[in-house]
Amino acid sequence: MAQADVLPRVKAALGDLALKVEWEKTNQAFITVPVERIVEANRILAEQPGVRFAICTGLDTRDAVEVLYHFCLDPEHYTVTLKTSAAKPFPELDSITGVIPAAETIEREMMDLLGVKFRNHPRPERFILSDDWPEGVYPLRRDYRHES
Repeated sequence: MAQADVLPRVKAALGDLALKVEWEKTNQAFITVPVERIVEANRILAEQPGVRFAICTGLDTRDAVEVLYHFCLDPEHYTVTLKTSAAKPFPELDSITGVIPAAETIEREMMDLLGVKFRNHPRPERFILSDDWPEGVYPLRRDYRHES
């Protein structure tokens, strides 16, 4: 399949879940999806032929934590990112580990570093921060202040 066919195929698969395509490059697209349907959107994309989950990232955008799910379409050398936002101060969304088990550790990292709660996560315990790290303090949040 040619690169030009990738985005229309992905948009068609996602249907009404694709709220907006924010940015397109020759080989990259960012698609905003509703936070309450993030598991469904990830499942649909992961089931597409030639598509693999690469990583999930998070970004503090002041009022929310933006969670981005990056997928590679290797045969076409194309990347599609599903993007959603979970409102602060207590960002919460459903875990995708039920459809993409490989997301378990990266979701745990975001729990530690950004304070995102992933509902129905199989192992919601700390992953990176020490057990004595203060509750409610997230080092990748904009409001984090390091005390020396």
